[in-house]
Amino acid sequence: MQEENFKAAMMRMCDPKVRLLNKEVKKPIFGENEKITVNAAFKSNNIRINLMPVRTHKKKTIAATAEETAQQKQIMKERQFVI
Repeated sequence: MQEENFKAAMMRMCDPKVRLLNKEVKKPIFGENEKITVNAAFKSNNIRINLMPVRTHKKKTIAATAEETAQQKQIMKERQFVI
């Protein structure tokens, strides 16, 4: 598992709405030596809890690659003839 995905899943379990895990520092980032403990007082009426990590969007670079520009030209060419 990639570290990025692991951290996102851990953050989801530390979410104040869920509180499955307790973080030492109440910030939305993990520190180098931060302690995370299991919340022994965790209770939920739900049978399931959705712990899917939120997708993070990567910042797109300003310059488009040659492949992307070729795809954009092809798309624009196809869209011209659609009525």
